[in-house]
Amino acid sequence: MNPGIPQGWASATLDEVAVWASGGTPSRSNANFYSGAIPWFKTGELGPRLLYESEERISPEALAQSSAKVFPQGAVAIAMYGATIGKTSILGIDAATNQACAVGIPDAVSSEFLYHYLISQTRNFVEIGKDGAQPNISQGIVKAWPILVPPRPEQARIVDKLEELLSDLDSGVAEIQAAQKKLIQYRQSLLKAAVEGALTADWRAERARRDEPIETGAQLLERVLRERRARWEARQLAKFAEQGKSPSKDWREKYPEPLRADASQLTELPDRWVWATIDQISQVGTGVTPLRSNAAYFDEGTVPWVTSGALNSETVTLATEHVTELALKECRLEIYPAGSLLVAMYGEGKTRGKCSELLIPATINQAIAAIVLELEAQASKAYVKAFLFDSYERMRAQASGGVQPNLNLQIVKSIVLPLPPNVEQTEITKLLAGQFDQISQQRIAVELGLKQAAAQRKNILKAAFSDQLVPQDPNDEPANVLLERIRAERATGRKAARPHRADTAKRAA
Repeated sequence: MNPGIPQGWASATLDEVAVWASGGTPSRSNANFYSGAIPWFKTGELGPRLLYESEERISPEALAQSSAKVFPQGAVAIAMYGATIGKTSILGIDAATNQACAVGIPDAVSSEFLYHYLISQTRNFVEIGKDGAQPNISQGIVKAWPILVPPRPEQARIVDKLEELLSDLDSGVAEIQAAQKKLIQYRQSLLKAAVEGALTADWRAERARRDEPIETGAQLLERVLRERRARWEARQLAKFAEQGKSPSKDWREKYPEPLRADASQLTELPDRWVWATIDQISQVGTGVTPLRSNAAYFDEGTVPWVTSGALNSETVTLATEHVTELALKECRLEIYPAGSLLVAMYGEGKTRGKCSELLIPATINQAIAAIVLELEAQASKAYVKAFLFDSYERMRAQASGGVQPNLNLQIVKSIVLPLPPNVEQTEITKLLAGQFDQISQQRIAVELGLKQAAAQRKNILKAAFSDQLVPQDPNDEPANVLLERIRAERATGRKAARPHRADTAKRAA
């Protein structure tokens, strides 16, 4: 008896407890191959405990002309390639799979036992898969994977207890995830109330009752616009002086007026608020990606260079890449100051439309718009940031283009925002900060709950496959006897049901 193996259990490989094969992908050039009735699963569909409905179906001809094959109900599929490595499901119907799935037809263990065991090994499969340039594991790795096999009756007891414990755990996780979703929704509702005026409705009513004079949003905007023009004129005069020229007679008429909001097309605002555009209250710019093949632009670079992926965080405190002073000069990159607001104009997944505050001086790539508020609008930064957070979905909807819609500088400049008086902005950001602190504390508690649930799941699975979850029964047939019988059955041809092509295809059709 091996001291490391529980009484009655036996050491084996996955190849000894199931008959393994992989599927195939019929040619996409033949539309008839994908017009049949045979369920055909891809790795992206794996994950649910039982699979019943496939996204695509194939024809018997597709089976005959490819390596695809139909596996019987109860077979267990595990993903071998890419980001889905280790994802596992039991086939709830006779079905085919693509070649990225290793499919085992159990004979020495039950489908449920094999499923739970593979789930317990997911992280190990992922780690093995990282070794290559293209993350993957092979069918050979799967077949050679070690497993401790309990007696059949104990397998059933383990599965029953596992499903009881995991069902309770899943219910708890579902409640935590529901709370997590509600926190996200509550935060979004706060942002909406903030930029629509509902959050400070009582504050405005109290101010109106006391009849306290305050600068209106319109007066604030006018002050920002005056300062904006004055700075432009100062720059123009400096250029004339540098060139030794006198200003032309009509030089002031060349001032580039910022885009203005058309209030006639917009909803009514709270008292003393005004519509403004991002272009009116800020300077908006972008960056570039220096030529990657020119090592002088990146090697030993010291200038932080931010890409759109960094905007998935609400603040940018560091850059993963740096460029050189030469890149700044030759590529005409601008260094944006700390405090600039960044908006992702395009990017993968949910990145487009994300907003973040730059907390370090840095330059950026062409996928980002940098919003540098005018001096007189600097006090509005926290409010504008909240507005941009609230505008995430609206900005994504404004994106234009083909397969991957993008934002552009003109779209960002033309974004219209409701501008409250400065004192009301201060009240808005104070109220938001207080609520966000509470949300943050609850979010930490939720994340801790999810981590604890994940650790508990891991411990339950570990206990299940090391004889620590259910009691043993000395009357159970030892697993080594079971394995010997399976080996004999395989040797004499009485093997586990194997995948089929023509016959099973006809039944599935």
